[in-house]
Amino acid sequence: MYLFYLDESGEREYTSLSQYFVLCALGVPVEQWRALNLDVLNLKRTYFNRVDVEIKSSWLRRPQDRQKRYLSQYSVSETDLEEFTEKLYTVLLSYDIVLIASVVDKHQARIMSQSPPSPSALAYRLLFERVDSFLKQQGNAYGVLIFDKISEGQFRKKGYENLLAQQHQQYLERGTELVQVNQIAEGLLFIPSHENNMIQLADLCAYNIYRQFCDYGDEWQHGFQSKYLYFERIESKLYRGSAGDYRGWGIQKFP
Repeated sequence: MYLFYLDESGEREYTSLSQYFVLCALGVPVEQWRALNLDVLNLKRTYFNRVDVEIKSSWLRRPQDRQKRYLSQYSVSETDLEEFTEKLYTVLLSYDIVLIASVVDKHQARIMSQSPPSPSALAYRLLFERVDSFLKQQGNAYGVLIFDKISEGQFRKKGYENLLAQQHQQYLERGTELVQVNQIAEGLLFIPSHENNMIQLADLCAYNIYRQFCDYGDEWQHGFQSKYLYFERIESKLYRGSAGDYRGWGIQKFP
């Protein structure tokens, strides 16, 4: 059985200027969850002297957030933080995790249709289908999907969690437009990222994939030749088809 932790990167609205919206799932075999979680906790304890530190890609990357969230709060230097980040990736990649992502090119979607589907709903369908496909290939293993809990303000404004939960339940009952779903169990679960190390790791991976498309998205059709450093770090963990390609498997892009 696998636990899939989901997080997104990029703006989900068509009205935003960003071209891409990415939804990423970090799949962790249940039997490896405890060891991976303990390794992350130990890293946090070693560098921050506490385990309740939230790791977010944006906080690590942006100098102002890095200063506010880490350097000013804890007895860590820039060098310590860089070392922590590198060791965090080393720990993550040492386990039999799998990465599955969906990428929506919002610019192209709007060119194709005057009323394109919601990027978030479309990304979730594509991801849901790929996760089910992966589980079938693992000897009909089962999986549970766990989403980063939306902030209270977003929840009140758009009911985003409700929409995702309804979409998930519909797929469990009737399948998607293309796939009859058999391997995904339980309704969609929501956990705040500050309470869960795996959601925090999914956040890092989601941004790396998003950044890869922002920088080199025009190379997608023929395979990436240029690679964002941290995308290259996680690339080996993307779900692949029998021919070894992750296009259409570990990363499903629309259109």
